[in-house]
Amino acid sequence: MHGYLRDAWGRPVEGAEIKALGSGARVLTDTAGFYSLPVTSKDRRVSIKVKYTKPTRVKIKGVDLSGDVNMDLSLYDAYGRGFFTEKDGEQTYVLGSIDVSWEDIFKMRYPNLTTYNPETGKVFFRGNQGWCDYYELDGSPVADLNAVMPQLIRSITIIKFGTSNKYGAAGQNGAVILESRVQRNTPVQMSTINYSRLRGEEGLKKAVEFQGEGITYRDGYVWIDGKRCELYIINDMEVKNIASLHPEYIDDMMIVRSGVEKTYGEKARNGVVLINASRKK
Repeated sequence: MHGYLRDAWGRPVEGAEIKALGSGARVLTDTAGFYSLPVTSKDRRVSIKVKYTKPTRVKIKGVDLSGDVNMDLSLYDAYGRGFFTEKDGEQTYVLGSIDVSWEDIFKMRYPNLTTYNPETGKVFFRGNQGWCDYYELDGSPVADLNAVMPQLIRSITIIKFGTSNKYGAAGQNGAVILESRVQRNTPVQMSTINYSRLRGEEGLKKAVEFQGEGITYRDGYVWIDGKRCELYIINDMEVKNIASLHPEYIDDMMIVRSGVEKTYGEKARNGVVLINASRKK
């Protein structure tokens, strides 16, 4: 049996071990995520092991094993775990669906390497002289991780040493490189407004329309470039609209105008509104 192993966003997974549980035969996926595994017609149980994670067992059903058997890693990981890959000595973590907090990501995925400060949104690499000052999203610098919601990030690459030549003085204490789930050149608006001072529907309208030109709020819905947004996600849960949302409870809001249908489905054809909210204020 042969085919390709992809992650949840359709990218190839390199270096994953595909093992036939019956015969014990095993192979590694190549840079394109391709594998070719000798199996029998009765050998339909395989395990998939991505570096630094536990194996996931899969039963292949309803397909001819002599043909293409393409696998999507997200279909077989019920816990939404992410996984690590490594290329040219740099370790990249591909986020899973359970990775919704930068604090938890660094605590659980890099426990012996980093310290994360949720107040500043900055990372400290143990062994370096100071806090990391260089953060990059899709090739463009951002101030810190508080400017970016993990739900929109596909992968994170941390580079501890040797970054000052490439990134200048800001990179002397390492670098954090982020790749988003959205398509390249998709306009992404990230907010820097103090929501705690906003109240009522007028406050909610101000919170939404602060996000950028062409974005308006009306009757619980967000309109993006004249089209009504149909997808709203608050604290990783989908809601019908945001009419009942108290603006003073918003921690962060991000509006993606387009290019996220592959991640969020057809409902995101007119964009998506992502909100983190709490009742701490």
